[in-house]
Amino acid sequence: MGTYRKKPIDSLGAILRGSPELSSDKSRVPTHVWLQAVGKRVAERSRPERLGDGCLTVTVATAAWAQELSMLSQSITARLAQLGFHAKQLRFRVGAVSDLPPTRAAVTPAAPVPLPADIAARVEHIDDPELRAAIAEAASYSLGRTS
Repeated sequence: MGTYRKKPIDSLGAILRGSPELSSDKSRVPTHVWLQAVGKRVAERSRPERLGDGCLTVTVATAAWAQELSMLSQSITARLAQLGFHAKQLRFRVGAVSDLPPTRAAVTPAAPVPLPADIAARVEHIDDPELRAAIAEAASYSLGRTS
């Protein structure tokens, strides 16, 4: 049997606090939510900074973008509310806007592969037919991901 490296176990709360996507902290609007609310063209030229007291501060590339987005404030705040971020108003400041983080590549589903003879033989020793089938299928897909 192989050796396993022991890692400290994090509490669920620590995991949630460390993940902007999973966190209940609504003081920051994650980039993917901003992108969904305003679209790629606007998101490339603006960044949500901090949401406090109903006001979302947004950094924009130019004063022209600040003016343009100020006219769209009501529709942006409505879309943000639908996504769970309740901003009553937007405040814009001109500043450097970094590139959008790369979007996650779509994961290609694994194709099942035939089990090697040694694994198939071990799986055959499982008495419960449903469990045997489930383990064989899981192993087949797992091996398909690495090949």
